[in-house]
Amino acid sequence: MQQFQSLQRLLIFYALTLLVMLSIYYFALFHEMKKHSEQHSIDTFHTLQYEVTERDDLLNPDIKRILEKPVFEDISYQLVFMMPSGQTYIHRHTQPMSLLLLTLRFLLLAHLLLITAVIVLTRSIIAT
Repeated sequence: MQQFQSLQRLLIFYALTLLVMLSIYYFALFHEMKKHSEQHSIDTFHTLQYEVTERDDLLNPDIKRILEKPVFEDISYQLVFMMPSGQTYIHRHTQPMSLLLLTLRFLLLAHLLLITAVIVLTRSIIAT
């Protein structure tokens, strides 16, 4: 009977050790996938920023040509281009497995009570 209890304790110890190791493995895998996804988003944003700021006279056909490049195929995006002339171009693309972008979303301002005006410049939006 003593040997059976010892064997049972050893089996429980091995099962718990395996459970802890699998938990750590899947946590590390999830963390790395999330980090890779974030880095991919940052790289894609910098690529888009470079493509857009490379030219000064950007028109809607130019924007469409930029967004047709292979680097922008596998992402969902919602872009609003406000030109100095007053023209506004909105481009949306949603992957089949991602959430729909039903509304236009602007930046979220942290302190709404402290903001008196939002100024739209050619390259940025400033809240004062």
